[in-house]
Amino acid sequence: NDSWQDMFLMSSCNHNIIANSTFSWWSAFLNSHDNKIVIAPKRWWYYFETDDVVPEEWIRM
Repeated sequence: NDSWQDMFLMSSCNHNIIANSTFSWWSAFLNSHDNKIVIAPKRWWYYFETDDVVPEEWIRM
């Protein structure tokens, strides 16, 4: 399976639960559903704050 196909499928979902990876971040970011819910990790990296990289409307857990 090609990576672009995985990205396309993930970004086509109604909602996203993502890991702390740029691949899943971009998949959720490219998701064009108006009412999407995105669940993202509260801490992306242990030592760095990531509030500026995770959109405000995403739910952090």
